[in-house]
Amino acid sequence: MVMKTILLLTNFSETSRKAIINYLMIYVECVKENYQFILLNTYKRIKTGQSQMVRFEDVLEQYSKQDLARELKKIHEIPELKDLKIELHSEYGDLVDVVEKINREKGVDLIVMGTKGTNLIKELLLGSDTDRLIRLSKNPVLVIPESIEFKKPEKIVFATEIRECKNKEEFRKLITIIKNF
Repeated sequence: MVMKTILLLTNFSETSRKAIINYLMIYVECVKENYQFILLNTYKRIKTGQSQMVRFEDVLEQYSKQDLARELKKIHEIPELKDLKIELHSEYGDLVDVVEKINREKGVDLIVMGTKGTNLIKELLLGSDTDRLIRLSKNPVLVIPESIEFKKPEKIVFATEIRECKNKEEFRKLITIIKNF
Protein backbone atom coordinates (compact mmCIF):
# COMPACT_ATOMS: atom_id res chain seq x y z
CA MET A 1 0.00 0.00 0.00
CA VAL A 2 1.30 3.44 -0.95
CA MET A 3 1.86 5.84 1.94
CA LYS A 4 -0.40 8.87 1.61
CA THR A 5 1.30 12.24 1.62
CA ILE A 6 0.30 15.60 3.05
CA LEU A 7 2.26 18.70 2.08
CA LEU A 8 2.51 21.34 4.79
CA LEU A 9 3.50 24.61 3.11
CA THR A 10 5.46 27.17 5.10
CA ASN A 11 6.92 30.58 4.48
CA PHE A 12 7.99 30.68 8.16
CA SER A 13 5.27 33.17 9.10
CA GLU A 14 3.07 32.92 12.18
CA THR A 15 0.15 32.44 9.77
CA SER A 16 1.61 29.32 8.16
CA ARG A 17 2.84 27.95 11.51
CA LYS A 18 -0.60 28.36 13.08
CA ALA A 19 -2.30 26.66 10.11
CA ILE A 20 0.11 23.72 10.18
CA ILE A 21 -0.10 23.21 13.94
CA ASN A 22 -3.89 23.51 13.94
CA TYR A 23 -4.18 20.97 11.13
CA LEU A 24 -1.77 18.54 12.81
CA MET A 25 -3.66 18.76 16.11
CA ILE A 26 -6.89 17.76 14.32
CA TYR A 27 -4.97 15.03 12.48
CA VAL A 28 -3.68 13.38 15.68
CA GLU A 29 -7.14 13.67 17.24
CA CYS A 30 -9.29 12.44 14.33
CA VAL A 31 -7.36 10.63 11.62
CA LYS A 32 -6.67 6.94 12.06
CA GLU A 33 -4.57 6.45 8.90
CA ASN A 34 -0.83 7.07 8.82
CA TYR A 35 0.34 9.79 6.48
CA GLN A 36 3.72 10.94 5.34
CA PHE A 37 4.11 14.64 6.14
CA ILE A 38 6.38 16.93 4.15
CA LEU A 39 7.10 20.40 5.49
CA LEU A 40 7.85 22.36 2.33
CA ASN A 41 9.46 25.73 1.76
CA THR A 42 10.19 27.07 -1.70
CA TYR A 43 12.41 30.02 -2.48
CA LYS A 44 13.28 32.07 -5.55
CA ARG A 45 16.31 34.08 -6.53
CA ILE A 46 16.25 37.74 -5.68
CA LYS A 47 16.58 39.77 -8.87
CA THR A 48 19.35 42.33 -8.77
CA GLY A 49 20.85 44.57 -11.41
CA GLN A 50 24.45 44.08 -10.34
CA SER A 51 26.81 41.17 -10.70
CA GLN A 52 26.86 38.92 -7.70
CA MET A 53 29.86 37.75 -5.73
CA VAL A 54 27.78 35.16 -3.89
CA ARG A 55 25.20 32.85 -5.43
CA PHE A 56 21.99 34.01 -3.77
CA GLU A 57 20.39 30.62 -4.42
CA ASP A 58 22.97 28.98 -2.15
CA VAL A 59 22.33 31.50 0.64
CA LEU A 60 18.55 31.17 0.26
CA GLU A 61 18.82 27.37 0.34
CA GLN A 62 20.91 27.50 3.53
CA TYR A 63 18.40 29.81 5.27
CA SER A 64 15.45 27.76 4.04
CA LYS A 65 16.90 24.55 5.48
CA GLN A 66 17.81 26.23 8.79
CA ASP A 67 14.34 27.74 9.10
CA LEU A 68 12.66 24.41 8.25
CA ALA A 69 14.61 22.75 11.07
CA ARG A 70 13.51 25.54 13.42
CA GLU A 71 9.84 25.11 12.34
CA LEU A 72 10.03 21.36 12.93
CA LYS A 73 11.45 21.96 16.39
CA LYS A 74 8.53 24.30 17.21
CA ILE A 75 6.04 21.68 16.00
CA HIS A 76 7.70 18.94 18.06
CA GLU A 77 7.63 21.14 21.19
CA ILE A 78 3.87 20.52 21.30
CA PRO A 79 3.42 17.30 23.32
CA GLU A 80 0.71 15.84 21.06
CA LEU A 81 2.88 16.37 17.97
CA LYS A 82 6.31 15.40 19.31
CA ASP A 83 6.27 11.93 17.74
CA LEU A 84 5.04 12.92 14.27
CA LYS A 85 7.54 12.11 11.56
CA ILE A 86 7.82 15.10 9.24
CA GLU A 87 10.20 15.22 6.29
CA LEU A 88 11.79 18.59 5.57
CA HIS A 89 11.89 19.71 1.95
CA SER A 90 13.51 22.93 0.73
CA GLU A 91 13.51 23.63 -2.99
CA TYR A 92 14.33 26.43 -5.36
CA GLY A 93 11.56 27.40 -7.76
CA ASP A 94 7.98 28.40 -8.27
CA LEU A 95 5.63 27.05 -5.59
CA VAL A 96 3.14 25.51 -8.04
CA ASP A 97 5.92 23.86 -10.08
CA VAL A 98 7.61 22.43 -6.98
CA VAL A 99 4.31 21.08 -5.62
CA GLU A 100 3.54 19.41 -8.94
CA LYS A 101 7.04 17.89 -9.05
CA ILE A 102 6.55 16.43 -5.55
CA ASN A 103 3.11 15.17 -6.62
CA ARG A 104 4.65 13.32 -9.58
CA GLU A 105 7.37 11.81 -7.35
CA LYS A 106 5.36 10.90 -4.25
CA GLY A 107 1.67 11.41 -4.96
CA VAL A 108 0.24 14.21 -2.82
CA ASP A 109 -3.15 13.64 -1.17
CA LEU A 110 -3.62 17.03 0.50
CA ILE A 111 -1.90 20.41 0.62
CA VAL A 112 -2.25 22.46 3.80
CA MET A 113 -1.41 26.15 3.90
CA GLY A 114 -2.25 29.27 5.86
CA THR A 115 -3.41 32.63 4.60
CA LYS A 116 -3.94 36.03 6.18
CA GLY A 117 -7.64 35.41 5.50
CA THR A 118 -8.78 39.00 5.56
CA ASN A 119 -7.33 39.45 2.08
CA LEU A 120 -8.26 36.04 0.66
CA ILE A 121 -10.80 37.52 -1.77
CA LYS A 122 -8.27 40.17 -2.80
CA GLU A 123 -5.59 37.46 -3.23
CA LEU A 124 -7.91 35.36 -5.37
CA LEU A 125 -8.88 38.33 -7.53
CA LEU A 126 -5.43 39.86 -7.92
CA GLY A 127 -3.41 36.68 -7.97
CA SER A 128 -1.00 35.18 -5.47
CA ASP A 129 0.75 31.90 -4.78
CA THR A 130 -2.37 30.81 -2.87
CA ASP A 131 -4.59 31.64 -5.83
CA ARG A 132 -2.31 29.94 -8.34
CA LEU A 133 -1.99 26.82 -6.21
CA ILE A 134 -5.76 26.53 -5.74
CA ARG A 135 -6.39 27.02 -9.47
CA LEU A 136 -3.55 24.93 -10.87
CA SER A 137 -2.99 22.10 -8.41
CA LYS A 138 -4.34 18.65 -9.20
CA ASN A 139 -4.69 18.07 -5.45
CA PRO A 140 -7.05 19.26 -2.74
CA VAL A 141 -5.76 22.43 -1.08
CA LEU A 142 -6.82 23.21 2.47
CA VAL A 143 -6.38 26.96 3.02
CA ILE A 144 -6.66 27.92 6.69
CA PRO A 145 -7.23 31.64 7.31
CA GLU A 146 -5.16 33.16 10.10
CA SER A 147 -8.26 34.59 11.75
CA ILE A 148 -9.86 31.23 12.55
CA GLU A 149 -9.05 28.37 14.87
CA PHE A 150 -9.09 25.31 12.63
CA LYS A 151 -11.21 22.48 14.04
CA LYS A 152 -12.73 19.25 12.84
CA PRO A 153 -14.78 20.24 9.78
CA GLU A 154 -18.55 19.92 9.92
CA LYS A 155 -19.01 20.79 6.25
CA ILE A 156 -16.76 20.34 3.24
CA VAL A 157 -17.36 22.23 0.01
CA PHE A 158 -16.34 20.82 -3.35
CA ALA A 159 -15.78 23.60 -5.90
CA THR A 160 -16.37 22.61 -9.50
CA GLU A 161 -16.58 24.10 -12.97
CA ILE A 162 -19.73 22.03 -13.65
CA ARG A 163 -18.05 19.87 -16.27
CA GLU A 164 -18.27 16.13 -16.52
CA CYS A 165 -15.55 14.54 -14.47
CA LYS A 166 -14.22 11.39 -16.10
CA ASN A 167 -11.32 10.91 -13.71
CA LYS A 168 -12.51 9.21 -10.52
CA GLU A 169 -9.07 9.80 -8.98
CA GLU A 170 -10.07 13.45 -8.50
CA PHE A 171 -12.77 12.33 -6.07
CA ARG A 172 -10.74 9.61 -4.33
CA LYS A 173 -8.65 12.14 -2.44
CA LEU A 174 -11.69 14.17 -1.43
CA ILE A 175 -13.54 11.05 -0.24
CA THR A 176 -10.49 10.02 1.82
CA ILE A 177 -10.40 13.46 3.48
CA ILE A 178 -14.13 13.25 4.26
CA LYS A 179 -13.83 9.74 5.70
CA ASN A 180 -10.92 10.80 7.92
CA PHE A 181 -13.06 13.45 9.57
